Amino acid sequence: MAPSLREDLRQRRFLLHQAGCSLAGINIIESAWEGAGADFSLPNVEPGLWSRLPAGDQRSLKAMEPQIGYWIRLYEEALAKGWKFLILEEIKEALAGLGSTESPAGLWCHGTLDLTHWRHPVVAIVGSRRASAYGVAVAERLARSLARAGVVVISGLAYGIDVAAHRGSLQEGAPTVAVLGTGLDQNYPSSHRSLQGEAIPSNGLAVTEFGLGEGPQAHHFPQRNRIIAALAQAVVVVEGDVASGSLITARHAARLGKDVWAVPGSIFAAGSAGPHALIKDGAICLSKPEDLLESLPEMIARAPRGLEPWKQYQQQTVQAGSLKEITPVSLAIQEKILKHLSGEPMNMDQLLSKSGLGLEEASRALLELEMEGRIVSGAYGYERS
Repeated sequence: MAPSLREDLRQRRFLLHQAGCSLAGINIIESAWEGAGADFSLPNVEPGLWSRLPAGDQRSLKAMEPQIGYWIRLYEEALAKGWKFLILEEIKEALAGLGSTESPAGLWCHGTLDLTHWRHPVVAIVGSRRASAYGVAVAERLARSLARAGVVVISGLAYGIDVAAHRGSLQEGAPTVAVLGTGLDQNYPSSHRSLQGEAIPSNGLAVTEFGLGEGPQAHHFPQRNRIIAALAQAVVVVEGDVASGSLITARHAARLGKDVWAVPGSIFAAGSAGPHALIKDGAICLSKPEDLLESLPEMIARAPRGLEPWKQYQQQTVQAGSLKEITPVSLAIQEKILKHLSGEPMNMDQLLSKSGLGLEEASRALLELEMEGRIVSGAYGYERS
């Protein structure tokens, strides 16, 4: 006999979400809970209910029974860490525009921003994991410009363009949002552990629709892109091929009525194919950061909460003094990093450990070195070019 599920709706929704039930199946189960009271348990439900559930949800619920006690402990540990699990109207409020069939069953959040009272202007910067030095420079500088204007930059915390965008915002002392393709307790890629677990939550937000313990799967990353598009007022594609995930994000944004911008590049570079295809299809060509900044008031005015919250946020951000000038990284710090990049590629955690540098100064140095073409970043970390 499964334990009685005597906790509130949020915990029960968590259990169904953790089991991997579809949103349609969860709605059927919760309708039964409404009349079952505190003694309702799984999977001992009436045959009529089972017949309405998709076969996959029936399997998920049967597999759920021995896990309930363990999952409740996971849930309580997550809440003790300050993580939040959003459901129902909270998700609808945060992801305005997503239809009921594509809305996630639950959202895990870790950080200082509150999606349930969301009033920040958001621009997504997305692009290739195998970014060029040019693409990294564009993403980082654009993120800095947006941060200074009081805009939250959102991306997917992947290698290349994504992480450059996050770091650009953080270097300005501004919040950034990372939408993950794994559970909140998983670190992927591992070299971004410090960003996901510390830097972003302390000044921004990490968000995911995937359950605790759920690792990276190929289908997770295109799936999470609709959440990036739903949170943003505009999407900027910096680099990527025509089949890349960044173009999936752009298509979601266009479908939701959001502005889509694309950064042009060399006609000889494979990473320019995606942005150029978007421009041919009607995306706005981004030739300089000022183009986007000039359009912000009109763009944000069309958002559900309008222009006034953005003005208030700008004013509070400036008054708080969180937007600071960036000082050039000293040659000594750059040389210290280059000294440790004399052999095999090295990820961020390894560099921090060996160099003794802090995350912020190391991140800034790496970006400047990459913009100068002295190092490159890839799937295995950083190495000399």
